[in-house]
Amino acid sequence: MTFLRQLLFRLFFLALVMFQCLFAQYTNVRVSSTTSTLPEEVTIAINPTNPLNLIGGANLRFYYYSTDGGQSWSQGLLPQGTYGDPCVIFDLTGKAYFAHLTDIHFAGSFWLDRMTVHRSFDGGKTWADSATAGFNSPKQQDKEWLACDITNSPYHNYLYMAWTEFDKYGSQSTLDSTRILFSRLPNGGQSWSTPVKVSDQGGNCIDSDSTVEGAVPAVGPNGEVYLSWSGPQGIMFDKSIDGGVTWGKDILVTGQPGGWDFNVPGINRCNGLPMTLCDVSNSPYRGTVYIMWSDQRAG
Repeated sequence: MTFLRQLLFRLFFLALVMFQCLFAQYTNVRVSSTTSTLPEEVTIAINPTNPLNLIGGANLRFYYYSTDGGQSWSQGLLPQGTYGDPCVIFDLTGKAYFAHLTDIHFAGSFWLDRMTVHRSFDGGKTWADSATAGFNSPKQQDKEWLACDITNSPYHNYLYMAWTEFDKYGSQSTLDSTRILFSRLPNGGQSWSTPVKVSDQGGNCIDSDSTVEGAVPAVGPNGEVYLSWSGPQGIMFDKSIDGGVTWGKDILVTGQPGGWDFNVPGINRCNGLPMTLCDVSNSPYRGTVYIMWSDQRAG
């Protein structure tokens, strides 16, 4: 009987633990201030040198930082001219970067004719020391994203950025097209490299399913640079083994039923653009590339 009672007690205890795990509630923490109702297209990053330090960004020019693991947040605004598509990232030294589109107004400038990348040396509390990338006026630059080489490759701590260049945003002319571009910032560098074209096949300039967009770089365990994006054919993929200087032939990953631009009732336009990551851990999946996107294959 003693053994049976012990067994029943253990089973009861195990069931209780499982029940609590199933119904445990995680606390939602508000990041934006209580008076802020506009932020969207959010992005977040964790400081590899201090996991309690997190940074975030949102349209059009909000930045956020936390020093207690995300339990509380402070909010600020980047300078005027910051124009959305935020992406935040840390490098291996704990330096933070905030990339975004730029809408500045002075002689010789055009709408979205470059990206700006701000740097922070204090965990996202202040942002300064900005550098521009992709300037090729009057062409327009859109949908940038960053990645950092955290491996021990020759490109250790390099930053990479990929984006879409429009000949003329919104144009329906067959003479205007889009392409995927790529640039890099060497470890300790001050300026972004001259962009190189990655996509073998471009798209139109309408900013919809047949426009090439959503380029997101990822880094492999040996410093390989991977890139995927959406376009007229579906999800495309390419690879560089020399730090993004040269690229191979584009590979079609899969079709994207309904395209990447679609409407969801109550939300309106949604973008099913891909995100790309690579496992650089020492797990059995080391080197595996993952691409995630949404489409309408199931309605």
